[in-house]
Amino acid sequence: MSLSGSPETDIWILDNYFNSEEDLTKDEQIAFRAFVNGKINDEKRKQKFEDSQEHQQLVQDKQYKDLSNEEKEAIKTLVRNYALPKEKKEKVETSRNARNLLSTYYQKYSKNLFFQVKDTNPFVNAVFVKYGWAITVHKAIGSNYNEVILKGHRKENDGITNDSYFRWLYSGVTAGKTVHITSPETIHPLMNCVFEDNSSRGVSTKSKESLIFENYEVEAKLIGKVKSLENKNVVGTICEISNLLQQNGYLLESTKKFSDYLTKAFYSIPQSENRQLILIIDNKGPKDNFSVSNIRVDKLNGADENIVRNYIEDCLTQKKSTGSIAGDKPELSSDFRQEIYAAWIESCEHKNIALKIIQSHNNQDIFRATCEQDSLTFRAWYGAGEQSRTKGFFSKIEVLEKSSETILEKVKDLVYGR
Repeated sequence: MSLSGSPETDIWILDNYFNSEEDLTKDEQIAFRAFVNGKINDEKRKQKFEDSQEHQQLVQDKQYKDLSNEEKEAIKTLVRNYALPKEKKEKVETSRNARNLLSTYYQKYSKNLFFQVKDTNPFVNAVFVKYGWAITVHKAIGSNYNEVILKGHRKENDGITNDSYFRWLYSGVTAGKTVHITSPETIHPLMNCVFEDNSSRGVSTKSKESLIFENYEVEAKLIGKVKSLENKNVVGTICEISNLLQQNGYLLESTKKFSDYLTKAFYSIPQSENRQLILIIDNKGPKDNFSVSNIRVDKLNGADENIVRNYIEDCLTQKKSTGSIAGDKPELSSDFRQEIYAAWIESCEHKNIALKIIQSHNNQDIFRATCEQDSLTFRAWYGAGEQSRTKGFFSKIEVLEKSSETILEKVKDLVYGR
């Protein structure tokens, strides 16, 4: 794309188009019309209508020649009026045919000046850029252009958390010798990572947490009751709560998945016929690795409420405080976490904070940070699912224990790279 008379020129394009906003707002349209009309009026002062090709065509038109002398004189006066301010224009009375004929050629004159302005003024030219000049990345594969403009943002939540986006991006940036990326995406393993402080300062307490059961082995007596369930965390939770309830005679009879996030477990009630205790097991989605977030009573139907709720509390409550976790110092993982954890540890060292992994499980690692008399224990949740597009990203940093707000803020800033 070039401007008239300029074999090489910079390309001016409005941000609207790179933000996928093809239409100007109402205010932008008004401002644009005023700007263009001003440029056209400038040209009209330089290139008067009576000296234009359109005026010559007017006086050569057969309809003009058929007009009366009075009508021709009226047209000449109207033409002179075009260049005069409103207060100096002469009042003209003439036929409709004369006015329509003049209007036709004057509109052609104005339209040609508009195209001239559009072709020579970079700001006006920019408004009329359309996507017709662009090609898809797929069609550009194998090409070797001197210069490429690539729009990094495709659409909301489109692909940046899976391999296809990066393959697309690689294909785009390798199609040109010089590549300009507009609307670039900011991609980082912590980009959607939330921070939760579930601790009590200076106090080690039992803390409720989402339940994850890795490589859980179901007892033979329960296999038939949970075989239809796919979520291993739900299966583990039901088996654990069932073993607790069994101590008081509540036996698991069946289970049923009602949605991707809700499952019910049905228990027989001791010394009661045709009545069941019904529990609801809530689980989270792929971002939290489908962990179980809660166990609720749906129907007691005569079951001992205190016994049931105490067992639920026991099942949902972490049995040992994080302060008792063995400091066995597991090795850093070899996947995407390795570089990030190494950076965390190095950044903490520069601030005289000792950071180490004290436990490592599927989808979660537990860290302890110490600095003089202060300590902090936190869990880093990460994704590993290809289909759920969570692989390579952290979903949550969860504080389990802290001795002070000071060390919490220090470590939080270092982890998030602030």
